[in-house]
Amino acid sequence: MVFKKKKEINNTMVKLDNVIEIKDGSEKMVEYAKKEKAEVSSQKEDPKKEEVKETKDKALWNDTKRNSLRDFMANFSVTMDQSYKEYSQTNDVDLYGVGLPSAVLSGNWTMAINNQPVSIVWSETGEGTATHQLVAVYSDADTQPYLKKHVYFFMIENEIPKVYVTQQNQGNEENYLHFNLTENAELKNGFSSIVNGK
Repeated sequence: MVFKKKKEINNTMVKLDNVIEIKDGSEKMVEYAKKEKAEVSSQKEDPKKEEVKETKDKALWNDTKRNSLRDFMANFSVTMDQSYKEYSQTNDVDLYGVGLPSAVLSGNWTMAINNQPVSIVWSETGEGTATHQLVAVYSDADTQPYLKKHVYFFMIENEIPKVYVTQQNQGNEENYLHFNLTENAELKNGFSSIVNGK
């Protein structure tokens, strides 16, 4: 689509140049062609801006997908009869005295999957050099009773969407916060569909 538009603009520019270069042509026609050329020229979009927009749309994670997950989690809350709230790197949920996700992002606590420590980063696009890109956090900790609280980390791991959950309520010597892949198929499939744009 973009390529076609650029091609049309280039063709118009060539035709206008031809009119301008005609030696015995009408002065009015030449003047008109010059004005048109200036106008068409100003319509040319900055290719860098276009590239950035295209890249953003093709990112594994973006605002559109974030909003889709927000809608999905609102429905999921109703289905599960629980109240899930969204959290972020600047807005923590309190899980038994640990502020998440900042405690893990800052390194005060270490996320562990199958007892193995992993390094995570907050990501707006789901892309980067880190293996584990945290793109969203949801929890019912504000409304659930003791020992029934969940925190979900929505991650993109090597370009694959994964949902991890923790219900950990005690500290340990390593300061590991233990997560497991969620067993909830609706949550797994929902997040996967959103990331993959299905």
